[in-house]
Amino acid sequence: STVPQLLIIDDTYTKPPPGVDQNLTIFIGILTIYEKIEVRECLRELYTHNNDALARYLGVKKSPVTIRFFLGLPKDEYKDRLEEESKMYGDIVILNITENMNKGKTLEYFKWFAKHREDNYMLKLDDDSFLHLIHYYRDLQDLPRERVYYGNALGYSQGTYTFMG
Repeated sequence: STVPQLLIIDDTYTKPPPGVDQNLTIFIGILTIYEKIEVRECLRELYTHNNDALARYLGVKKSPVTIRFFLGLPKDEYKDRLEEESKMYGDIVILNITENMNKGKTLEYFKWFAKHREDNYMLKLDDDSFLHLIHYYRDLQDLPRERVYYGNALGYSQGTYTFMG
């Protein structure tokens, strides 16, 4: 049997609408832990394809999205394997903080970003999330480039939001 040809009728994802800022840069930090090696491998593959699709969509050679994985200080038993993975992919950042989920890792990521990057936007994701880069890139086009929060306030207690998502 023959495989049917893909017929694209809607060009939403084949070319950007007029006026798309192709110089917009985005940095995505994915917070993870050492033990999730397979998750990182899967995300690398997915984001490589997704980044390639965004570059084709924008008509540029390289996607304007940079993705890095952020971990806390690894236990001694994991250091060699993590160093090997880091050399192989070049996408791992070790924060100078004890590995944790809710005790300052996000704040340390934000501090790292402020010191090391100058992208138009930064995003923090957990390793159980996936972002469709073309949608996200399009959504950011009309937003301010400074002091903007793009997300949801979740959890409300005693007159304040307790979690941002």
